[in-house]
Amino acid sequence: MLEDDAINDINPIVPSNAYPSGTNTIYYRIENNDNTTCASTGEVQLTLHDLPEITPPTDPFKACDTDAIDGFTGFDFSTPQAITIINTLTQGNTDYQVSFFETLANAQANTNVLPTIYTNTVINNQTIHVRVENINTTCVVYTTLDLEVVTAPQAYPFTNPLTFCDDDNDGF
Repeated sequence: MLEDDAINDINPIVPSNAYPSGTNTIYYRIENNDNTTCASTGEVQLTLHDLPEITPPTDPFKACDTDAIDGFTGFDFSTPQAITIINTLTQGNTDYQVSFFETLANAQANTNVLPTIYTNTVINNQTIHVRVENINTTCVVYTTLDLEVVTAPQAYPFTNPLTFCDDDNDGF
């Protein structure tokens, strides 16, 4: 709304009007409900920032179940695999802060952030929520990441020793 529009009560802003990113001056008009000829105008600076641009993960974050082979294992968000997932997600933008959560509600409230080493709470596969925040604008977007527990192959002890002959007597 232009200042003259606010003064003359014409061309009001409707919710479908879009503003470009950046700073825009918006003029407003306040009227007395009992006497609409009694009004005042003012202005406010409206700054719009773009949301972080991310590439949602398409592949799961996999971790090997090597202990009790029970479908639960630790996912380390500081490993090279995790860093690759994060860098792909953020497209390498260092202005983005990435956090992981069990629920969307926690991601939206920015509470109960998952620890760096997180053990899944659902057997074998679990979907977690990802919060990506632009640290300069505080604009936030959300996505999900699948965690996949991969069963380690079982190693069984040999009951019979392996015996070989050293054909050339060189000790190897």
